[in-house]
Amino acid sequence: MWASYQSISGHFIPLVDSGASSCFIDEGLGKKHGIPVLQKNKPIVATVVDGQPLTSGNITMETTSLRVHLGDHDSHMFLRNIKSIKYGYYWNALVKET
Repeated sequence: MWASYQSISGHFIPLVDSGASSCFIDEGLGKKHGIPVLQKNKPIVATVVDGQPLTSGNITMETTSLRVHLGDHDSHMFLRNIKSIKYGYYWNALVKET
């Protein structure tokens, strides 16, 4: 899967969560690759699987339209910025991160 925006292009290996209610991007990854963001008119209150709100707060920013390519399919999408993606213990143990 790869995403591009005008003159910048980056190849990313996505973490796919088929249970997620939307498409998200870590704020730091967006900044690192210069992906433009826009302020949302109304913040979105997002919750995790147990109904608790995200510890990083409401979603207030989203990317501009990004071209996304997967296999032979191309589309444009907006990704909601979240301040920090935290993976669970199992994922951290699997990739040996703390």
